[in-house]
Amino acid sequence: MAHTAKKTGFVMHDKHIDTVEYEYRGCTYEVRYAKDWTISITSPRIQHKDAQERIDQIIDGEEEEKHCTENAQVGFDKLWDYIQTGIWEE
Repeated sequence: MAHTAKKTGFVMHDKHIDTVEYEYRGCTYEVRYAKDWTISITSPRIQHKDAQERIDQIIDGEEEEKHCTENAQVGFDKLWDYIQTGIWEE
């Protein structure tokens, strides 16, 4: 499923830089836009890409960790039942 970022409406203005907040998959991140060509900032496209990749890694990592934990618990429960009863059930 493709996810898209949404502007939250929060904008901070500075003399040389605007900072805009976005929401992606329930997490917020900021992108900085230079108002002056003499200011060196990573391109907004790259800022979006990097922030969204970090969020994907965090969220997908948590889901993977949760899945592994659930599988480990099921395995432990089966082993414990076998120890107590001597019967291995699939």
